[in-house]
Amino acid sequence: GRLFGERLALFRPRRVERGATVDWWQVEEKSAGTLVLGTTRWFCGEAWLGYRVTEGPRPRLEQVGALRPLGVLGLAYWRAIWPVHLVVFRLMVRRQARRAHKLVHDPASM
Repeated sequence: GRLFGERLALFRPRRVERGATVDWWQVEEKSAGTLVLGTTRWFCGEAWLGYRVTEGPRPRLEQVGALRPLGVLGLAYWRAIWPVHLVVFRLMVRRQARRAHKLVHDPASM
């Protein structure tokens, strides 16, 4: 993105609520067990990243990412970077699941 003039900054709000800025994302939806982040700040289009916790005997953390590409350049970017995103998304959801598990079982450590 820097090649195309993007300057994405990291930012942590005091409270994660609808409309808050988290890094370069906006909180689009936040409800019990669901968080959806969106951005229009990428050169290649609009993007969303969603998380949902499913309850039950074995709770799960589900993650989904989506991009609405902006023109041919956006589509080319998405196709070229897709294999990298597969790896990055897997690592992200595993890390988030470990952090959530630790927070539930040992809140003092966070």
